Amino acid sequence: FAGVDVFFVISGFLMASIILTRLQQQSFSLGHFYLARVRRIVPTLAVLVTSLLLIGWWLLPPIDYRDLAANGLYALMLIANIRFQRDAGYFEAASHDNWLLHTWSLAVEGQFYLVLPLVLMLVWRFSRNGLLPVLMALMLVSLARSAWLAHNSPDAAFFLLQSRAWQLLTGAIVFMISQRAVAGRIQPYATPVSALGLLLILATIVSVDASTVWPGIAAIAPVAGTAMILLMAPQAPWMRAAPLYYLGLSSYSLYLWHWPVVVALIFLGIADSVLAISGGMALSVLLGLLSWRLIENPSRKTLKSAYVLAGIVAVTLTPAVLIYSQDGIPGRLPANAERAAAEALNFDPRRGECLARNGRDFPWCQYGGPDTRAIVVGDSHASSLFTAITSLVQQDDAAAEEEPEAGILASAYNGCPTLMQGSSVDNSAGCRAFNQFLVEQLARLDSNIPLIIVNRSSVYHLGSAVRSDSDFQRPLVSYGRRQARPSPALTARYREDLIATACHFAAQRPVYLVRPIPEMPVDVPRSMARRHLLKRAGEIRLPRTVYDQRHAAVWQAQDQAAQQCDVQILDPTQALCDSDDCYGSDHGRPLYYDEDHLSEFGAVKGTEGFSLR
Repeated sequence: FAGVDVFFVISGFLMASIILTRLQQQSFSLGHFYLARVRRIVPTLAVLVTSLLLIGWWLLPPIDYRDLAANGLYALMLIANIRFQRDAGYFEAASHDNWLLHTWSLAVEGQFYLVLPLVLMLVWRFSRNGLLPVLMALMLVSLARSAWLAHNSPDAAFFLLQSRAWQLLTGAIVFMISQRAVAGRIQPYATPVSALGLLLILATIVSVDASTVWPGIAAIAPVAGTAMILLMAPQAPWMRAAPLYYLGLSSYSLYLWHWPVVVALIFLGIADSVLAISGGMALSVLLGLLSWRLIENPSRKTLKSAYVLAGIVAVTLTPAVLIYSQDGIPGRLPANAERAAAEALNFDPRRGECLARNGRDFPWCQYGGPDTRAIVVGDSHASSLFTAITSLVQQDDAAAEEEPEAGILASAYNGCPTLMQGSSVDNSAGCRAFNQFLVEQLARLDSNIPLIIVNRSSVYHLGSAVRSDSDFQRPLVSYGRRQARPSPALTARYREDLIATACHFAAQRPVYLVRPIPEMPVDVPRSMARRHLLKRAGEIRLPRTVYDQRHAAVWQAQDQAAQQCDVQILDPTQALCDSDDCYGSDHGRPLYYDEDHLSEFGAVKGTEGFSLR
């Protein structure tokens, strides 16, 4: 988080200094400016992408190799931030599986470099004295936009230029202030101001975590801290120390290479080792310094032709396009590793049709034959069971050697708990509308048809259990206002709502509640594929005690609903767990297509003990 914000302020400062100094000297060339930026960014980035594609040939299964190639294409076109914002969502791979995730910030910088000189040249032409007010106005507009998006569209706030421009513009404003007389009058306070700036940055690094709303108002602290240090830089001797000086010179190369090292540690399963982390940091610095000395610095001095730079891009793009067009080139890795990775795509082909993601269009899908034997509703965990439950209701027809006429009606809303009162914090109005839609639809259907409710229940009052998730310990259910952390009061209210909802529907028809599906701590297909690749034995598993503790409140609510309203319980843990563990794989084959959604294969196993009689 904070490191990128610091980087943006410095970048804005440097770009403004280059442009405005040359405008004052009447020597600024837009073409030369753009070419210089490309010389700095592209050659080193092209080497990184090429290196990762070569390494990926031996390490990455087709689905991941295809994604790497696609991300490389977007990175080289400096629009990776748009791709990551567009693709961000509930079913996307975790950030630590994206080898080029960090290139989003290069894209933001590249887009800023494209626009900033045009703005400065335009204002410079009409009013040089108007430069600072214009930049300050643009900065405030972008900051306001960032604060709004951080709460209403966090992915857009994080990745897009519109909500990051204020940080880059802050750097430009600091440069302009540094050229004015006021800068000299505050120099006697250089030491305390620089120290305060450094303290703001360090405090942010210590305090920010995955649950912090970012980069809204909270991001002002590291941005202001960086601005203070830049304004006082000429009087800060510590900034001229040799280690910091060389780290500064190589910072771009170091930034490029550090993230793949992080992903490699996670890939190898050693990211929790202090020794591995220390070695990774040392390796990142070494790669950054070598990249700066052997690639970045020489290319900035020798690659003067735009045609040569275009050729470098073309040479890198060609294999990336080939890999992408060939779906990651299957057959490179051991068959068991590729089969495990392929489970990530083994989900209901109608998921996009029958799992709602907005508050307007709600599905009502018929699976199987026209004779509806059950109704299945809930969130994305419900959608992962649609086909398996369809097979269950068709078993009687198959046993009688009849043409299967049995089917189910199904509808689900992503991230929306099935509740009469509570709603989703991320799409409260849409979730409430969906639950009202369910109430209206169920009132029209034969009351003899049983209702099966499936939710990722515990995530709503507890948040995610995975520290790297943005929803780690952030409750996803709302009763009028968002709650930052789990609490006994929220759990009690949620438990009452679960019981009331089950009893409401049980008064109309038979109701079945599905116990929470175990949530694995890792992306199961990727982790299993890596185990096969690295020849590591064992299944993906979660201790049963961890499962029992996390889902205790939901189990209690379901048991109480069974006592009060005569609802029935369907328990997938009978097939997915034993007394010691819950399993994410079976004989090396993943049961999930990510961390917590059962694949088509896993759903069949998970519903083995279900009975609707």
